[in-house]
Amino acid sequence: MRQTSLKLLFSRSTGKYPNRGYPKIFNDENVGEEAKKLHADGVEFLMDIIKNKTFKANAVVGIFPACSVGDDIEVYSADGADIYIEFGLKVLCS
Repeated sequence: MRQTSLKLLFSRSTGKYPNRGYPKIFNDENVGEEAKKLHADGVEFLMDIIKNKTFKANAVVGIFPACSVGDDIEVYSADGADIYIEFGLKVLCS
């Protein structure tokens, strides 16, 4: 996939982590205000990247044999020999 829209990627990535502290951290009495500032700075930075087309989003898509092991996911090579482990994903596979 060539030149995927960064604006589209950004719009689909915001607010998708309700169990990981975002945006609940904004209400934390100790770090909430600073978290809001950091988030606003990050959004401003990303909007500048999108506006000025600083980066291009390219992707490679593939389908690989995989299975979950607890909260981790193991991805195997076609022959089943090589294993890549992605830590912490909450994904179920059958």
